[in-house]
Amino acid sequence: MSGIRRIAALAAVLVSCSRRQPPPPVDLDPEDRAARLAAVVARHGEAVEARAGAAMDLARLEPIRGRCLGTILLVDALRDLPADERASVAAALAPKLAAALAGATADTGYPLADLGFLLLTDEFGPPLLVEAAAATRLKDELTNWLFGDLDGRWAYTNNLYAPERLFHAVGASAAAKLVATFATGPAAQIDRKAAIVARDGDEAARAAAAAKLVEIAEAIGTDAWLVKHKGEIERDDASPAPPAEKLRAFQDASLRGVLAAMKRFGGGAVARYGLQAAANPALSEESRAAALAAAKGQLAGVDDAPQKLVALLSNEVPLAVGDVAAELLRPFARERLAPLIFEALPKLDWQRRRLALVALLRVSKLEHVGEILDKLPDAADFHLLEAEAYGACIGEMSGPVEALLDRRIDAGYAEARLTALGYYASWGSKRQIAAIARHDRDPQEVPPCDGADCGCSAKKNRRIKTVGDFVRLCVIPRMAKRDEKPDRGAAP
Repeated sequence: MSGIRRIAALAAVLVSCSRRQPPPPVDLDPEDRAARLAAVVARHGEAVEARAGAAMDLARLEPIRGRCLGTILLVDALRDLPADERASVAAALAPKLAAALAGATADTGYPLADLGFLLLTDEFGPPLLVEAAAATRLKDELTNWLFGDLDGRWAYTNNLYAPERLFHAVGASAAAKLVATFATGPAAQIDRKAAIVARDGDEAARAAAAAKLVEIAEAIGTDAWLVKHKGEIERDDASPAPPAEKLRAFQDASLRGVLAAMKRFGGGAVARYGLQAAANPALSEESRAAALAAAKGQLAGVDDAPQKLVALLSNEVPLAVGDVAAELLRPFARERLAPLIFEALPKLDWQRRRLALVALLRVSKLEHVGEILDKLPDAADFHLLEAEAYGACIGEMSGPVEALLDRRIDAGYAEARLTALGYYASWGSKRQIAAIARHDRDPQEVPPCDGADCGCSAKKNRRIKTVGDFVRLCVIPRMAKRDEKPDRGAAP
């Protein structure tokens, strides 16, 4: 009995299962009955049908002190058998279990599904059930049982294994069938379902899932969807917010749930939807940014993606959306981006101009810096935070960076000089302060800026009006914190 006690001790740590099992057919002490049935399964020389019958009786045992001891003892007994005996018993058990699942009720199905999982899964080693035809039939019946009350399967928590693991045991066929249910059931289940398809579905299922999620997202963005859910929102949302605000908040939350699921798949449909939704002013700023983020890594096959991304940098688009758009520009070749960005620059405010030019600098080489500096706006429209951002990017480039920028410091327009000095704010060290300090009284005027608003937080309430102010209050204090120039690739 020591082996049975060992198994019982192991069972004590497992998840509790349903208490709604039918009573055992024989009036014995439950633990004694479980031990006797497990002994039949494990007994060498016992007829295979008898061992399979004992296995089914173990699976149907009422939980003992809230634990599914019967199923645990059964699986342990099967794993202890020699491989040929285990295969024979599992093959004989599988059709009995499949038939039981076919006729299972909500009360009796969960422990049978748990056993089906344990026979099919490879999570704990080689699957117990290796006979292909028997495994196929069991998977079919487990799939039918799962979809017989899918919402109920998601909601039930007292069986050993969650639906995600049951679907994984069945594999691609069940995952493909799950796609059609994305639009049904609670919205909170969409991402759980999508995770299963992303993990277990084949290429066709994943493509179908992406298309279905785009279809759902497009529907959520319509007024018809709001009208459809108006009653539900009014019933469930007791907040004092105005009804229109509640509707929009519900719409936004629902859409972002779909977008989270969409990111699991990608593809052309997701990329095109992300660009379309990001440009839609009817959606919230958060949803527009999330939709665009879902397209990350998927835009190479969208011919006009660079044009649409640059258009999202316009002043009319929320800055958070433009921030994502600028990040998504990075994989594209400079030859495609430069004409688009240069054309857009005159119409951008400084924050969006900074996003655009940082994106361009990241795909440029040192030989392109002069052209970019010459495209900067007049000093009156330039912001000192631009100078630091552009200088930091230039510092990542290979080649004689300082030689090029020193020439710009000594002779150039204020905006180009500031950018060159911004390089030293990000990359310069104590050893270079003497060379830069000669500019700390430079009277050339720059757009006035409070220190705190120019990235010079140590000098709050100090007004920066000249190149010399910028050198003295912003550049040199940051250089003084570095003993050596940072390695290229390190954050300035």
